[in-house]
Amino acid sequence: MKFLPYWGGWEVGTREMHRQFTVGADTFRTGMNPENFPFFSYAPVVGGVPQYALARFFVDRDGNITARNATIWGQIIAGAGSNIDWSYIRNIVVTNAHIVSLDAGKINTGFLSAARLHTGIAYITTSAMIASAVIIDAHIVNLSADKINTGILTGRRIRTAETGTRVEIGDPGHPFFPHELIFYGLHDLAVGHIRGGGERTIFEGSYLFPSGIGAYPPCIWENPFGYRSLEIWETEMRTRGIRPIDNNFRDLGTFSFRWRDIYIGRDFNLGGIFYPAPASRVHGNLIPNTHNTFDLGTSTLKWSRFWGAVSACDLPTANSAIDVFKKIEKPILMKGHFGKRKYFEEDKFPEEMKIENKDKTSSIEVFHTLGVCVQAIRELIFKVEKLENKLKVEK
Repeated sequence: MKFLPYWGGWEVGTREMHRQFTVGADTFRTGMNPENFPFFSYAPVVGGVPQYALARFFVDRDGNITARNATIWGQIIAGAGSNIDWSYIRNIVVTNAHIVSLDAGKINTGFLSAARLHTGIAYITTSAMIASAVIIDAHIVNLSADKINTGILTGRRIRTAETGTRVEIGDPGHPFFPHELIFYGLHDLAVGHIRGGGERTIFEGSYLFPSGIGAYPPCIWENPFGYRSLEIWETEMRTRGIRPIDNNFRDLGTFSFRWRDIYIGRDFNLGGIFYPAPASRVHGNLIPNTHNTFDLGTSTLKWSRFWGAVSACDLPTANSAIDVFKKIEKPILMKGHFGKRKYFEEDKFPEEMKIENKDKTSSIEVFHTLGVCVQAIRELIFKVEKLENKLKVEK
């Protein structure tokens, strides 16, 4: 039944008393349903059926209160065993709150601002004091060196700037060189490394510019016992010994950039040429780089003496050297070392004037030719003396 007009449009049934109204195109109810919802407000009506659980404010039969958008003036006191569903609470300003236990997993915020935080083992206060704290995956936007007051700063990676020219200290992950100091240039390119931490230290970089003042070297390499192996000065490098990493593979200088003078106090071994003090010795072959190009001595700087291993004459004394000379054919006109003129053909010289090379070929050899000449001269002298004696008898 309906109430009298002074009840303002309220309807009363056997189970519910409510007032139904519209706001724009939507229909709502506000009233009481003692069996299920003792009080509800602004429950939407869909198809003539009220949706009590979607009301803006309601109290269910278990005493639970739901307020979807409420401003509370006063105090809220939670009794023992009370629970709060924090998923429905946001933008709350709490003054002088007493939180007995707060799990870090329940804090989902961009930042937490407080004058003092007590973690049980550390205090974080307005003076930025953290005592014995372990911070994992921290992001510090700005930290200047004058704000660090500590004896030791330990970290996996420390750098002086985020990009550009900077210095970084890190762990390269190498088993023999677990620590690394990296120098970066303007374009984020590493221009130098210092790796170490094991038994050795490696200096690596595009350019190394040592500099020093006075009588002290700017850069020194020595072991902990004072054994100095290298000194780098402004204009020179002093060391005990230089040895290539690979055998017979590295160069000292290039074709375009050569060393000028080399001063050696004792032995010198260069590809078979051995120089011991005080005399020079060759342990190998002395072969020119190209054929018929280089000289052994000059017209003004000549070698004093020359000894060869071959004999002066390989001809048996019974052979006639004059007969050997008779084997030489007449010279022919050709272009040779001294221009176009008549030359003897070297490949047609007698075998007695040649020597067999290691490749089984033969070529004219000065000692063999000289030996044939000596023997031919002896034969001529014998013939001349014989002729002189014969002329004397006839006189």
